Amino acid sequence: MLVPWLGILLLLLLRANRSAQAWLIWLPLIAVLAIQIAARRVLDFLPSEVEFFFEVIGALAFGLAAVWLTSHSYGPRHRLLAFLGMLGILAGCGILTAAVRQTWDSGLQETLPIGILLGFCVLVSPIALSLAGLSCRRRYRPAALFLWVLVWLTAVSFVFAAPFLVFAMLVSGGEAPWGQFIGGILIVAAVCLGTLTPFLVLSFTSAFFKQRLQELLRLGGNEGPPVLTPVPIPAPE
Repeated sequence: MLVPWLGILLLLLLRANRSAQAWLIWLPLIAVLAIQIAARRVLDFLPSEVEFFFEVIGALAFGLAAVWLTSHSYGPRHRLLAFLGMLGILAGCGILTAAVRQTWDSGLQETLPIGILLGFCVLVSPIALSLAGLSCRRRYRPAALFLWVLVWLTAVSFVFAAPFLVFAMLVSGGEAPWGQFIGGILIVAAVCLGTLTPFLVLSFTSAFFKQRLQELLRLGGNEGPPVLTPVPIPAPE
């Protein structure tokens, strides 16, 4: 259970992370952990099968923390490389975290839902972040960025879930399970957004991680276009 925490600690020892502000990465991780504990107590009336949601959230949080701590190496280079870096780090660290948190006697019935939902979130989150950066048109506007992330999380979740809806319609003879389809989209979007939000808030409030986020999503300053003031022409003597 300590392996993911030790992994983040090792990333903090990188030369680029030798800053006091880099250690603020613990705040969103602790926030996600606190949300998990509170949600387990509030939702204790739900069946034990929904426990895999909390496992996915925890794995995704450690993956995002790794992305935030390693983005300096691939974020500033190219937009495509930034996306591939996010996808690779999030997938590797998220899957590793989910794997080490499973017990040796965990069966396929327990691990398969975790793998499916985590796979969706790992694909959806980097795509939504990249598209949100494009939608902001190279301008750093926290409120607009957060709204675009919400929009693209929902849209990308819809795109990835659409083939399953088509398959269900073919199997059932044309009847579309719209309730399950929309519910699945909202679940994926909620898991991704709920885990992303503490890290976005950290980037909005910390100068260190603000720069990381700007480089990762290719966002510039938030200042508007320069105002041109007419230069007075001296009157002839």
